[in-house]
Amino acid sequence: MARSAGISKRSTKPKGSDRASKAIITSTPGKGRRKLVLQLGLLSICVAAVGLAVYTTIPQQNRSITGRLDSTANAGQTQAVSYGQSPQTFNELLALTPEQLAKVDIARMNLLCATGLPGSDDLTSDTIESMLGRIDKWAERVRFETERHRHWLTDPRHADKAKHFGHSEARFRAELLVDVLQNDLGVKYHDSFVPADQAVPPFKTSKETFLHGLLDHEDPKQAFGGNCVSLPVIYVAVGRRLGYPIKLVTSNEHVFCRWMGEGHSNAAWKDTFNFDGAGAGFSIDPDEFYLTWPNKSTQAQAEIFDWFKPLTPSQELPLFLLARGHIQRQVDQNLHTAQISYTLAAHLWPSNRNPLLLLSSNGNQIWEREYAQHPGTRPPSQAAAGVTPAAEVAEASITDDRPWWETREGRARNDQFVRQMNEVNRLNQIARENQLRMMQAYQSPTVLGHPQAAYSGHPPSTHHPTSGFPQPYPTPQPHYGTPGEPWPAPR
Repeated sequence: MARSAGISKRSTKPKGSDRASKAIITSTPGKGRRKLVLQLGLLSICVAAVGLAVYTTIPQQNRSITGRLDSTANAGQTQAVSYGQSPQTFNELLALTPEQLAKVDIARMNLLCATGLPGSDDLTSDTIESMLGRIDKWAERVRFETERHRHWLTDPRHADKAKHFGHSEARFRAELLVDVLQNDLGVKYHDSFVPADQAVPPFKTSKETFLHGLLDHEDPKQAFGGNCVSLPVIYVAVGRRLGYPIKLVTSNEHVFCRWMGEGHSNAAWKDTFNFDGAGAGFSIDPDEFYLTWPNKSTQAQAEIFDWFKPLTPSQELPLFLLARGHIQRQVDQNLHTAQISYTLAAHLWPSNRNPLLLLSSNGNQIWEREYAQHPGTRPPSQAAAGVTPAAEVAEASITDDRPWWETREGRARNDQFVRQMNEVNRLNQIARENQLRMMQAYQSPTVLGHPQAAYSGHPPSTHHPTSGFPQPYPTPQPHYGTPGEPWPAPR
């Protein structure tokens, strides 16, 4: 009522002015007025038709989500994402220069690297375009939810949430990105999740490590799922569609995201921090944390393997090529095609020694298979040096009457395995203690509550800012034994 009264009061005019306007209207003949209205209507229809025609001529893959924000202080605008390169095949992708790779959607790059692998039979040009369109819709949903809840940072009634986000819009946007994709849409880790203190089994399908595992169903909750390689990629793909300055970063057998807002035109985004959503939840941790989790590493290893450095598009491609090689090696059992993928990765990422290490181990495995088919033949260099291939060692142990685990070589291997597993348990205990300590340091916000405004038919939001870590590690396993003790016969 007060608002209506205010509008009525502001619209009150002096009588003279009212009479003047009335005179202007009534002085126009009825026929001329109808003609004017008709002309204006036709003009509006023509303008709308031209606009629609221009929009429909834009190729689907070149359209982008602008994600506009309102013009409040420190809000700015997200930049429209435009991808100037849209390769349609894996070979077309490999033919691009580094400058051209920088203009390729990271999601398209990832999906093309998965083509031809086990579990990717449905990856055609049409399905890839459909999956990219689905990512566009996810980005729009993230944009909508983020803007709907941005008042958390400024409204005094939500001071607990603002404190949770460190009064940082960048952290708020990164956490909402992961939260909406996980909790609202249903993006998840695949069902074969393995805790960090257990050995990772060989891959069984390309869906475990490439994006089509997250996109093989219209409903993400019913999709196959992803892992710590594909989940960060979907966060980067969606975030970049919203203009977020997000990069991929690698560590020892892990991939996470980094918000790199330094030098960004939006002052509210000029933060730099790591964030992770590979499990069920969201976390922010420094590089030092990833030196102990999920595996113990050293600074020297970080240097030679290019860990903790934000990846360029020319390094994102070899990361996916390494994943391609793993699938070819473990699932396809095709060591030769894996060698090609590892070679391409080594060529594109020369500062990373990991492709060289994989080339060496995979090459040795190829040679051992060849040697098994042609026993007694060794390269002259190995024969001169007295090198005994692993296949020859295995052959010698088979001719022994004792079980292999009772031979000298078998006992040595068992002792080495015992030492390695005891060290793994010790390091996992350190990581477990760090995780529990960081979980206890977090104080959850008080009553959260959510605005109840209706919005575009979406279901109610379920955002609950949470601590970073999913679940504590399981209870550590007992020691595997003491080096030198008899090793039980395999079952």
